[in-house]
Amino acid sequence: PGTPLYRINSTTWRSIQQRIADIQANISRLSIEIESFPGVNKAHGQHARAVEELISTWASRIERLETLKSAGGGNEAALATARAQLAQSQSEMAGLREEDARLIAEQARAHADLKAARVEFALAVDTAATLTGLTPADLLGRESSAAGALPRWRAISEIEVLAVEPGVVESIALPNGAWVDERAAILSVVESGLNPEARSPAG
Repeated sequence: PGTPLYRINSTTWRSIQQRIADIQANISRLSIEIESFPGVNKAHGQHARAVEELISTWASRIERLETLKSAGGGNEAALATARAQLAQSQSEMAGLREEDARLIAEQARAHADLKAARVEFALAVDTAATLTGLTPADLLGRESSAAGALPRWRAISEIEVLAVEPGVVESIALPNGAWVDERAAILSVVESGLNPEARSPAG
């Protein structure tokens, strides 16, 4: 058991590798996006507080100007300007509240997408493990301890099929380099100690 029988240059394996790489890239993108949220939220909050202060300042100025006007003084143009500035600041605050709701929804979506991508990644690695006969931990490990070494799932170029029981190869159905359907038999193995007629096809 464990003896290499043959290797397959599999298009299915290439597709799985590409799928894992795509999901991993998506996880990285989402992680970077989520890491930016605290800075975005801080800047948004500072902007909102600055607008709130403007609203308070213009409201106080309007109140003073209206008091002066009631007493028979004040400047009508200054009052009109203050009212216009207050309306502009209030409109800006309404826009910031809409932006706040958008940010909350966007950040919730990013967290949900990251969670789903991690589940999808685990499933893709499980599929790769089934095809290669390696464990998910083995596939996610590095090919070597060298700097820049690739993870094993990425470094594998061919699927190596190993013997699972003792036996002797009786016949090989295909020449080296031949194209083969995934359901076709590749070789026949005679189990050790049994009649040669009792053979099991491997494929």
